[in-house]
Amino acid sequence: MIDAAEADDSKDVVNLITSELTFVIEETVLTQRRQRVKGPGTIKQHREALLFQTHKFQLPEIPNKFSKGSNLGDTFSDVDMPISGPEAWTTTLENKYTIYTKDNLARSSDDDTAPTRLEDEEEPVSWWQFAVKDYRDLLRGRRVKLVIDGTVSGGNLLEACLFENASYYGICMSETHKVMLEERTIKKCVL
Repeated sequence: MIDAAEADDSKDVVNLITSELTFVIEETVLTQRRQRVKGPGTIKQHREALLFQTHKFQLPEIPNKFSKGSNLGDTFSDVDMPISGPEAWTTTLENKYTIYTKDNLARSSDDDTAPTRLEDEEEPVSWWQFAVKDYRDLLRGRRVKLVIDGTVSGGNLLEACLFENASYYGICMSETHKVMLEERTIKKCVL
């Protein structure tokens, strides 16, 4: 990273080109989440991400490996967001308080219509991460070599980076989060 205050003239300044990508969430995924979250307005079917490049270039068409389509275009459709199974990192609510710290984790409301969260019931560490296969298609198709992840949560993007040989820098919510994520990643990717 270059400090603009210390840069001499414009020869050390890096100009970034940004482009927006849209992810359209699979309808069955939204249905699963609506059962857990009150109010249908709280769940949107599309999410956006920004892609930063240092210069403009034209990629050849690369078919997606795990889903329909290719790297051409700016929309990924039928994106999965696993909340159960081997791809979803699940733990108890008590452990989530340790991972995220109590101040950073939403608690059940006093509203009787809200789903009850039990301290010993397993739930995903993150409700909003994409499946590893969708991240892999994104990384592979755009030839991404470096990811800076400000929302590490369940680690699926980290796992995709390992499979696609991309460097990964992630910000964890606590030391416990970092340790548990390292243990989970080693267990899943090495064994």
